[in-house]
Amino acid sequence: MAKISRLDPALSAARTGLIMFDALNGYLHPANPAKVAFLAERNILPNMQRLIGGARKVGMTTFYPSGAHAADGSD
Repeated sequence: MAKISRLDPALSAARTGLIMFDALNGYLHPANPAKVAFLAERNILPNMQRLIGGARKVGMTTFYPSGAHAADGSD
């Protein structure tokens, strides 16, 4: 985990981005009831929405990377 003392105190929305990794429908809208319960119990979607809303409010760019895995599963 990053130490707060090493973070640049002058971070700005123009030089900072929010990365929403694995924010895919398969993860966030699962068919498996146990996964649905897990997301609900931990407020995953509302927390993600709050983060994205805060980033938009200050003009921060949000990135949504998607994985491109090898067909043989080697990665």
